[in-house]
Amino acid sequence: MHVTLVGTGLSSLLLAEALLRRSPKARLTLVGPRRPLGAHLLSYWSDRPTPFDPFEVASWRALDVFAAGRLHHVPLTRYRYRTVRGRDWAETALARVLASGRAEHVDATALRIDDDLVRPTVVFGGGQVSSDWVFASSADPTATPDAVQQFEGWLVEAQGAGARAPVLMDFRTESAGDLRFVYALPLGPHRLFVEHVSYRPCLHRFALEQYLREVVGLKRWELVDRELGATPLFRDGLPRSEGRVVRIGVAAGLAKASTGYAALRLWRDAEAVAAALAERGELPVRLKWPSLYRVADRFFVDLLRRDPTHLEALLAALFSAADGDAVLAFLDEQAGPAEQARVARAMPEWLSSALLGERP
Repeated sequence: MHVTLVGTGLSSLLLAEALLRRSPKARLTLVGPRRPLGAHLLSYWSDRPTPFDPFEVASWRALDVFAAGRLHHVPLTRYRYRTVRGRDWAETALARVLASGRAEHVDATALRIDDDLVRPTVVFGGGQVSSDWVFASSADPTATPDAVQQFEGWLVEAQGAGARAPVLMDFRTESAGDLRFVYALPLGPHRLFVEHVSYRPCLHRFALEQYLREVVGLKRWELVDRELGATPLFRDGLPRSEGRVVRIGVAAGLAKASTGYAALRLWRDAEAVAAALAERGELPVRLKWPSLYRVADRFFVDLLRRDPTHLEALLAALFSAADGDAVLAFLDEQAGPAEQARVARAMPEWLSSALLGERP
């Protein structure tokens, strides 16, 4: 089996490693520029080992959320919130894939993909490659996202900058009728990563400067690293292609609509795809999304478009009334019945109605 992966980012590398591990006879061709992963840092929460753990920078047993005018301290027992060196993981994963002896890398940008339903072909500057399957992490131009999570993050160094708890969401920024918040991680005695998130275009730089001065209390700082980007979010999961060209990763709608997190979803999807090919050789099925979570994501996106100011109150109620492990399990679509019940009890009346299929 010969597989071509378009792209050298997170989803392509996770799938490449899963295919090599599960299919001893698989041959891989990765087509894409050899450049560092866009995100210097990668964060997620987990209650079990993941492929990213060896590159951990820090992990925490508690999180803070500042919403609806008050601080909510969220202790964790089952989960750990983890931050890893994303670029280092990607560079190491690519080196492992190429060292397998069953993979090659074409350092070029894919120009187009021709799907003849038998052996699709990836065309790039200076050549082309045909294979049994093509998995592309590039965006599908025919798919329009229902929302876009936009962000800019700064890694700063300053005296006392890291001496505080990790903050999952802090709404002490100007919202301008949008859902906007700051995410902050202490990464050492004098290092702090701060990221400003919005769903409409805005000047993230001004919000970050204001937050560092007025909330963190810094007068000056050194900017060590900077990252920015945009994550497309889809109200409903995108359908998996019926041909032999398959979209993967964030481009396939795998970023969770109500959080924007994607890393562990990409990992689970890569394992499911590789297992399906190894066991059946058939078109892999899309990662299953239980209906309860789909309804919650749909409601989030609908409210984000209609009246995003209500979402801060939802999150404040959620993190103040339900235990942190149950909330994170629910947001990661891994909650058992008891945890789902605890989260449902913590939800405001209007969201509980939405989950039952009623309009607020």
